[in-house]
Amino acid sequence: MKHAILLGAQGAATITIDGIVFQVLQTNTSGQLLVAQVASANSIVTGQTNVVTAGTRVQLAGNNAKAVRLRALKTNTKNIYFGSNAVSSAVGDILSPGESIGLSVNNLNVLWIDADVSGEGISWSVIN
Repeated sequence: MKHAILLGAQGAATITIDGIVFQVLQTNTSGQLLVAQVASANSIVTGQTNVVTAGTRVQLAGNNAKAVRLRALKTNTKNIYFGSNAVSSAVGDILSPGESIGLSVNNLNVLWIDADVSGEGISWSVIN
């Protein structure tokens, strides 16, 4: 059994286990890796979504997906919240400025965001 970890551009890492390539999404505080199998992409779509008014959730654009990556903008001063159409600062997952997460969803538009500060937001990438 052969394993390899390869660092790519901007610290992006992949790990190969038994010929299957996985992307390292993040490392938790215990040093465990969160990985996702790399899907063959027909295309990659990128964009940015901002919350115009803090406390008013925004639905992300409709894009068919195999996987998505959300990244809170590094210029944000406070948190971004993401989740279902009920997301708020009290309900949903949190992204601190510059933090990112990879998710498996069939469409980007199943995700909504909210922000602590008006005008702040995320960048996103969709593999479809």
